[in-house]
Amino acid sequence: MFLKIKNIFLLILLSSTLYAQKSDSLKTPIQFTGNIGITNNGVSLIPTFSLGKPAVSFDLAVRGKKLSFEPLLLFATEKAKPWAFIFWVRYKVIQKEKFKFNIGIHPSYIFSSTVVNDNGIDKEELSAVRFSVAEFAPSYQVTKNLNVGLYYLAARQNGVGNPKGTHFLALNAFSTISLSKQYFMRVIPQVYYLKLGDLNGFYSNATVVLGKNNFPISLNGMVSKSIKTHIEVNKFVWNTGLTYSF
Repeated sequence: MFLKIKNIFLLILLSSTLYAQKSDSLKTPIQFTGNIGITNNGVSLIPTFSLGKPAVSFDLAVRGKKLSFEPLLLFATEKAKPWAFIFWVRYKVIQKEKFKFNIGIHPSYIFSSTVVNDNGIDKEELSAVRFSVAEFAPSYQVTKNLNVGLYYLAARQNGVGNPKGTHFLALNAFSTISLSKQYFMRVIPQVYYLKLGDLNGFYSNATVVLGKNNFPISLNGMVSKSIKTHIEVNKFVWNTGLTYSF
C-alpha cells in the first residue's frame, strides 16, 4: 500500500516539477527562512509520540515559487544528542485564492542510544533508523483568519524485518485571533486517526501560539489526548516552548 502511495506521489511530483521548470522563470527569488525552538518536551510530527525530555529544534526552509527543501533537525538538550533528522521536499501543486494543495516527501532518521559492554566497559552508542514518508495536505480558506484542512501522512521504516507502515490522517484548523494592534494568538485544533501496524486509535490535540507583530520570538504550547486507542502510548502529552523566527 505504501509503495503504491509513494509511486503515485513521485509521479505527481515529477510531472509537476517538469511543468514548473517550463512555466517558472528565473525571476522568482529563492527565499531562506527558519525558526529555532526550545521546549520542555520534544513532540514528534505525530503528536501522540514525544521525547519525554527538553529538546531543541532547527526548522529551516529554502523555497522557490513552488518547490521547497525544508530540513528539520531535532536534538535533546541533554548532551545535544540527535533525536531526529527530517529532510522534507515539498511541492505546491495547487495555489488558488481559497484552495491550496501541497504534497511532500522525506527521508528521516530517528536516533536512539543503547549501552554496550566493550571489554568490561559500558559505552553508549548512537544508532539510527531510517523512514520514508509521504504527505498530502489540502486546505481551504474559510475567512481571512480561518483555514481548515486535511493532512495525510504515510510512513514506512526501511530495512529488513520492519513493522507494518504508519498512517496518520488529521482534520485541522488554523485560526489567527488579533488580541490588540500588536499582539495575536494562533489556535490550531486537530483531531486525527493513527494506524500503526495492526493497531489504531483516535486522538485530539491543540496548539496555541502567542506572538507580537514584527517581533521574532513567540510563546507556544501544545496538548494531545487519546480519545480511544489500542496503541500503547502516553494518553496525555503536553509541552511549552519558545520559538525564534527569522
